[in-house]
Amino acid sequence: MPYPNPTDGPVGDMLAALKRHPWRPSHMHFRINAEGYDELITALYLRVTHSRQARCVGVKSSLIVDLDDATKEEADKYGFEEEGGRF
Repeated sequence: MPYPNPTDGPVGDMLAALKRHPWRPSHMHFRINAEGYDELITALYLRVTHSRQARCVGVKSSLIVDLDDATKEEADKYGFEEEGGRF
C-alpha cells in the first residue's frame, strides 16, 4: 500500500521547495533476526520504480536492486522449487 513521506516540518518544506510529491517509491521492508545479533530492519527499492524523488529522502544506492530470475543453482542452494518454468 503506498504511503507518503511526512509533509510537515523540514521534509515537507524541502519537498515543497523542490516541487516534488511526498509519495515514496515502491519498496519492500525486511525485518531480519538472528540469535546473537541485533535486529535489522531495512527496505529495498526496485530500480525500475526508483526516482529522483527517492534520492532526496535518503535512499542509499546500495538499497536499490534489480529483480532477476534465479538460476537453477541458486534455487537449489536455497531450497526453492520451480513453478511455471521459473524459480
